Amino acid sequence: MTTFTTTLQDFDTKLWRHHFPVPTEIANQFINGNNRREICIINQQIRLQCALIPYTDGYFILINKPLVERHQLKVGMEVNISIEKDSSEHGHEVPESFSMLLDQDEAGKKYFDQLTPGKKRSLIFFCGKSQKHRQPIEQRVGNYRPPQTRRGHTGF
Repeated sequence: MTTFTTTLQDFDTKLWRHHFPVPTEIANQFINGNNRREICIINQQIRLQCALIPYTDGYFILINKPLVERHQLKVGMEVNISIEKDSSEHGHEVPESFSMLLDQDEAGKKYFDQLTPGKKRSLIFFCGKSQKHRQPIEQRVGNYRPPQTRRGHTGF
């Protein structure tokens, strides 16, 4: 694990907003080929699974607006960040209900296994997000079903 100090910055665009710059010499310690998935701990209290995203003069880590607001982070605020390699299978915590679904649905599991790592993470994220809002598993499955059951469209 490596710890360094950086500041919260804002790209102020529609696509990306709050982020933490990461110096290239630190990022290079954790990048393994195309694998840039990391675990980031901010001020020893905010733990998130993230990616080191390349930028013109280094790398950055995105942080979403709810986390910024919940922890009262402000643009320009100095923070301590600890980074370690994310060794999880998907680079994101898999909800138990989604794991159970994969265990029970052979065709769905086969389809899921063919997705790219980024699409798998997106699907896991959306299923976990809808689970937090108490959306029934039947509605979450709609995002997961193979193309033949969704008129050929997956959204992935």
